[in-house]
Amino acid sequence: MAKLKQLYIDTPLSLGGALNPPKEVSRRLSRVLRQKKGDKLALFNGKDGLFEAEIMDDSCKEIHINSILKPQPKPQEVYLLACLVKKDAMDRIYRQATEFGVTDIIPIMSDYTVSDKVNEERVTSLLVEAAEQCERLTIPKLHKASHLQNIIPEFGGKVFWCAEHVGGKWNAENHSKSGDALLVGPEGGFSSSERNWLKSCINVTPVGLGNFILRADTAVCAGLSRFFEYYEQS
Repeated sequence: MAKLKQLYIDTPLSLGGALNPPKEVSRRLSRVLRQKKGDKLALFNGKDGLFEAEIMDDSCKEIHINSILKPQPKPQEVYLLACLVKKDAMDRIYRQATEFGVTDIIPIMSDYTVSDKVNEERVTSLLVEAAEQCERLTIPKLHKASHLQNIIPEFGGKVFWCAEHVGGKWNAENHSKSGDALLVGPEGGFSSSERNWLKSCINVTPVGLGNFILRADTAVCAGLSRFFEYYEQS
């Protein structure tokens, strides 16, 4: 049996139900994905689980839900605080965070960030596409961009700061859990005043990613790999 194409749809889903997808979804199914009557796919909405559905007409305007494939996973909260970098690198960060399982992304502005604007509609589309491709059942929440010194004091969990001065590996004693965050700085790192300020924050734990200087998008991958390696399920 061929693997079903997984598709996000922003509408309630239930076993045995029928739905009429929005025009843009029908158009994507019929024109981009070339689906037709009788074809089956897997639908998720980030809330109700993963369902097998069947297209009832060639224009893909009616879909019936036949069975449930996976229940919705237990919710968790894993935050990525990523300083804004150039567009291509930032797009990679959004995709990589989605693939690793990050649930909340907060773009950060700091002394050395190159941008202070986020095209939320475009980035949300990118997150949906990445979630579909990696077959997760949730879409990361994109938060408003925030200044570093505004978000850290208000953040309720522990913040694991990928800090160049630490070097070496992630300390195995620094276990992460739901509600915690990974902080990755901009290209060029944080300014000296920002580094000193971060060291004084009681909810910030500096962690190392190795002995070399990493690009921001590489640091996100290395940091999230360590974050989830020491992740404690609640």
